[in-house]
Amino acid sequence: MLCKSLTGIGFLLFSVFLSPVYGADRYSGTLVDAHSQMRCDQKPPKIARVIEETPIDYILLTPGGCQKNEKFFSNIEKHQGDIARFAKANEKIFYLAGMKKLSKTNKKYQSRWQLGTLKPMLEIGEQAGDSFVGAGEVIIQHAIGQKDYGVNPGTQLGLLDDELQHVIKEFASRKFPVILHIELVDSADKAEQTLRDLDILLNRYPDSPFVLNHVGQGSLEQVSSLISKHRNLYFLLGQTSGRFQIGTRTKKAGAQNGWISFFDVEGKTRKEHIRKPAWSVGWRNLVEAHPERFVMGYDLVFASNWGKKLNQDVNIWRNALGQLDIRIAVQIACGNARRLWDLPIDCKSN
Repeated sequence: MLCKSLTGIGFLLFSVFLSPVYGADRYSGTLVDAHSQMRCDQKPPKIARVIEETPIDYILLTPGGCQKNEKFFSNIEKHQGDIARFAKANEKIFYLAGMKKLSKTNKKYQSRWQLGTLKPMLEIGEQAGDSFVGAGEVIIQHAIGQKDYGVNPGTQLGLLDDELQHVIKEFASRKFPVILHIELVDSADKAEQTLRDLDILLNRYPDSPFVLNHVGQGSLEQVSSLISKHRNLYFLLGQTSGRFQIGTRTKKAGAQNGWISFFDVEGKTRKEHIRKPAWSVGWRNLVEAHPERFVMGYDLVFASNWGKKLNQDVNIWRNALGQLDIRIAVQIACGNARRLWDLPIDCKSN
């Protein structure tokens, strides 16, 4: 794989035995967004401008879904190919093959797999060249609700479905981590079964890395338990910044309200929270005890999310990471993504 920047020995390797060194209020090291999506509601040049204007160093970008009423609607193959070629040409962007057509939900809210789309979506990834490093999230559960471009009919599939086993084996052959989207809060009636099935799945493939997007909407107790039982499980931090909780205090979100926050935002304004995020004690303790399990990612999907909301999340997390031991901050902000997706980048502490 060709390097997008020089790859060094790594800050973490020689600092393991040093005493803790805490940040000076704000983390200024390398920051990787390990999962964000781009729909047909904007063009790649706009994303490029946002990235340049946001204090972020690298993004793992995956094609989102597309509806006919979106501004730049086209067939899914063209949409995915445009993003793959965009990633190849931009040194800050890596490509994750889009998995949005891997399943479909009908008007009766019945979900089914569409495995025939898997091979073509992975083949399109080759257009990204050396920037093709993995695959986007596989949606197992998603809430029904109103979205920017119409009603999302939701998704309900099984972690032990034969089709998912096929996907996992295909990813393993390419050494891709498996990013799963489950919703333990927004699919609360299935949460106990989901956790049981997740245990079985993780034990079935002990050598394959699995990543739960949005921490799976898991509680502190659930995530702690999963960490203690499974060495092959990681957690993407999208929608855990507390921004969502502040923004929806006076109204219900269009699709779902099950996102969790790693921070105490009670009584705080958005500006106060961005400037000085207050870690939830339990989450901070878990992150500091297991920094190798948490991966920075924002996963803002729609054009209306890119820009202001992304910038808010990045600044919240840079200020929150600045409160931690710098070695832990570097690991979460960059090191874990570099390791899981074999990224040819440096993870710098400042």
